This record gives sequence, C-alpha cells and structure tokens, in this order.
Amino acid sequence: MAVFLHGSPFGERSPNLSADSRFGIQAPRVADLDGDGRAELHVARSIGANTTFFSVLHYDGGNLGQVVGADGGPFSVAEGGGVAAHLGYRCTPLDGGRAFVTVAAESDDVGRSVDQLTYSGTRTVYTLRDGAVSVRDTVPFSGRPATDPLLDADSAGCVRPSGQCPLPFRRPGKAFRPGRGGPLAAVRDVVARVSSPAWPVSAPGASGRRRRRPRARSSGTWPGCCGRGS
Repeated sequence: MAVFLHGSPFGERSPNLSADSRFGIQAPRVADLDGDGRAELHVARSIGANTTFFSVLHYDGGNLGQVVGADGGPFSVAEGGGVAAHLGYRCTPLDGGRAFVTVAAESDDVGRSVDQLTYSGTRTVYTLRDGAVSVRDTVPFSGRPATDPLLDADSAGCVRPSGQCPLPFRRPGKAFRPGRGGPLAAVRDVVARVSSPAWPVSAPGASGRRRRRPRARSSGTWPGCCGRGS
C-alpha cells in the first residue's frame, strides 16, 4: 500500500511511502532529531508482531522528503523486537543540539528466563544535517542486560521541546481544524503543522473558551509537539 501525504501544502511534491496494508495508516510521530527547532516525522511503514519500522521524513523549508542514510538510501529506524531482540532509538544532547541514537541487539540466549536475558549488538550515534544522517560513533557491546544504559532506547527524548501544540492550525485565508477523520486526517494535520510558519491565533482551553496563543517568530518552526512529552 502506498501512502501519499496529499491534502498538505506540498501537493504533488509530497513523498510516496510504502505502508503495511494489514494495519492501515498510522498517525506519524513528531520529533526533533537534531534539536534545530524543526520537526521530523516518523511514519510507520511496516508493523510486525513485536517490531515497527519507521520511515523518517524531514522538512527543509520548501519540501518534505525522506531522510537520507549514511549509505545514501532512505533512512529508517526500528522499535520493539520482543524477547529475541532489542530495537529502538533515542536522542541525546550534543553541542547545543541533539544526536540521534539507534540500538540494535539480539538476545544471546532466548531460552533464558526474562530476568536473565542478555543482549549483544550495536549502539550507533548519528547527526542529522540538511536531511541526511552521518555516523558519529558506533559502540558494539555484548552480554548486556536489558537494563544496561547501552540498551537505553527511550524515544521520549526525541520529542520537541515542551510547549503548546498549534491547534487549531490556520493558514492565511484558509482554516485547518485537526482531530477529525481518523489517521489520514492526523497525517495531514501533522504535515501541515510541520510545513507552515503560520500559527493558530487561538485554541480551546479546558473550560471550552478560546485562549490566545503566540504566533511563530521564525519561518518553519513552531513551539511544542503533539504527543508524549508535550
């Protein structure tokens, strides 16, 4: 199944992504992998019993495209693995920005009890620049328990800085109200927010009344994120 992120400001420039037809379209995750204030999207393309594979998209101020890996091909990340493997990603502070870290490990002996399982694999540190990742460091490890810091893959550290979600979204001369229509609408919603420097003038508060929210101060950025950690 192919996914076109149409209905967004990109139109036909929107990337064409493959997706798992068994599970349909999942709402993308919003992250800031390099700490530059712009958002990247993690779009699920394959969902297994224990593992989800994500394509990573980057907005450069004019186009939305797939992040390029160190091998020159589309960059993707995996999360999950069940008992037999430990897969995931996280972000760590680096030189005033962020580094993107992936963990890929396999169980040394899947027949052991859960509390005695150990894993061997690789922890890779990437930096993202202009829509492409470069390998900064690679740390191999072996015989480590799941609680070892080298296996830490808490993706919550990749969310955008805390702040307000720009809801509802408004572009000049055209209103956009998210939260309706299921996952497809969520995809359009997130893509629109990532791509536009426009800001909502107001959003409903807990009491149902509308409260003022600040406009973006610079093109292509917006405060906060929608999801974990916001």
